Amino acid sequence: DRACALLYDHTVSCWKPGHSAAPVSGLSDVVQVALGEFAGCALRITGSVVCWGSNHFQQLAPGPDFYSSTPVTVPGVDGATQIAMSGAGACAILQTTTVTCWGDVIFHDPQITAPAESVPGISDAKQITLSENYYANEGEPNDNLCVLFNDGAVKCEMLDNSSTGSVSISGLSGVAHIAYGFTHTCATLTNATAQCWGDNSYGQLGDGQTVGCFWPSACYTPVTVNLSNIQQIDGGEHH
Repeated sequence: DRACALLYDHTVSCWKPGHSAAPVSGLSDVVQVALGEFAGCALRITGSVVCWGSNHFQQLAPGPDFYSSTPVTVPGVDGATQIAMSGAGACAILQTTTVTCWGDVIFHDPQITAPAESVPGISDAKQITLSENYYANEGEPNDNLCVLFNDGAVKCEMLDNSSTGSVSISGLSGVAHIAYGFTHTCATLTNATAQCWGDNSYGQLGDGQTVGCFWPSACYTPVTVNLSNIQQIDGGEHH
């Protein structure tokens, strides 16, 4: 129910329905902003990360549930170069090209929870994206992580929350950018096309079909989106 903008002067302003945009206090050196359902985070020029909003899932800091309209520095996150956020957690790529996450995030096993800790088995990460997953944990939101590596490989957490853990997505070539939806993922390619995989019950894969995803081999087989000259793509809950 809110949106934020990173301005040219490296400040951040946010607004919600019926309210004018207002600056987030204490921020004047921001290079990236990321929003989740319950909180927002900003990456500072120094490589530190601050977050504000609800701490129900420890998205801001380890400890009790609280709400802060003032950004809180996330402990244990230094040298970040990119951030991503969703409903219950957040992740950052570090200068070492490793990934650290905090809050409530699923990637492989065990589950990553606050405080911030390195995601095992990841190095040479180029881009990360997070998606909320209400199918896990009886309706409590967990965030699924997907990683684009510098060699073009893509690895994502299984959407069905099975014990198999993370899955390498095969059949992709020339991946430029990835974007998670709710139960689907899309990748833009260097040839200006896009491919998506995951649940297609609402036609969110863009291939003209409406087919549910009920087994892993179908969930992780990319299909080509029926568009060309694609520069950027993003995913929503059912689109």
